[in-house]
Amino acid sequence: MAGSAVVVVGGGPAGAVCAALLARRGHEVVLVTDSRRRPSWPDVLSPNADAILERIGFPPDELAATARPCRGIVDGWHPGPPVYTDFQLYRFRTGWVVDRGSFDERLVRFAAGCGVRVCASSAPAYLTGSPVNLAEAISIRWPGVTGALTAAFVVDATGMAGRLLPTDYNRRLRYDRLIAVRISLTAVPDPPDWMHLAASPGGWWYTVSPATGPTQAVFMTDGDLLPRCPAARLRHLATEFREAFPSLSHGLTDSALAGPVAIRDARTTYRRRVWAGRWLPIGDAFASLDPLTGSGLERAFESAESGAERVSDYLMSGCFRRLQVAALNTAKAFLATLDELRRYYAMAVERRPQLNGLFWQRRAGL
Repeated sequence: MAGSAVVVVGGGPAGAVCAALLARRGHEVVLVTDSRRRPSWPDVLSPNADAILERIGFPPDELAATARPCRGIVDGWHPGPPVYTDFQLYRFRTGWVVDRGSFDERLVRFAAGCGVRVCASSAPAYLTGSPVNLAEAISIRWPGVTGALTAAFVVDATGMAGRLLPTDYNRRLRYDRLIAVRISLTAVPDPPDWMHLAASPGGWWYTVSPATGPTQAVFMTDGDLLPRCPAARLRHLATEFREAFPSLSHGLTDSALAGPVAIRDARTTYRRRVWAGRWLPIGDAFASLDPLTGSGLERAFESAESGAERVSDYLMSGCFRRLQVAALNTAKAFLATLDELRRYYAMAVERRPQLNGLFWQRRAGL
């Protein structure tokens, strides 16, 4: 395999956008992606994230082809009537409900159109050579594959499950046991083109209606609070859903929560090493936050933009100063956001005494 100035490992939103921006700055870039079909998962693209896509030149028709407009957020966390946040009024543009499988694939194709060489493999990549030792070559290899990609700089966009580097680089601080549990609904929330938030004793919910298929409900809870038995799990989800959405739950039976239950890791984490010489983690590979922030894709794009700027600056100047300063500032911003999340959870418990389950006690620090 040939050498490259920058190898970006991870074809999610952060990796694809970072690779595209580096290529536009004139660097030779290889984007290493997983060749397997990306799982379907509903996500909300905020108006701010949509503005970033517009700024970097992502074609609007690419988004409209697989997404559904999201008018705003209906917040039912607090006592009293729901609070409506209209994106058009507050951000002067709409949001979108995207399917992460097809959306991520379109971002990778966008990067390829910007001049990025895409290298797809079903085997996980790993790094050989120390990114700290400037005299040592950095190589990206795959199990059972002869040859390697050599790089002057490696951008780690492998997400939470990445194993690109040795163990000492992969160590993380983990703040919770959060998982996301997705189910399909036979009922449609009103209004249907909004994201609906609600809370129950065992966690919190959001529902979105994708461009095709049934409405999706995602339950955020702790992994140890979800029953292991499939039948008991479905009963538990139905009970929690009734608590969160009483207006949708009239006559709800356990079987009304249709389709298979999908579960994914959503823990809030922070990588102990946020920069090391010629290696930089971005997106969830650096830090992952509770989806309550509602800005996962926005944070991924911002991380990609700042990462591309810092890496390009280093490749052009050979100076690590901006990388060092940016790593410290990013770490401070993450800790500040974590404190804000804790305050928000504590406020919810204070205003709604019925949120007295173990999930909420952990979040509020009680």
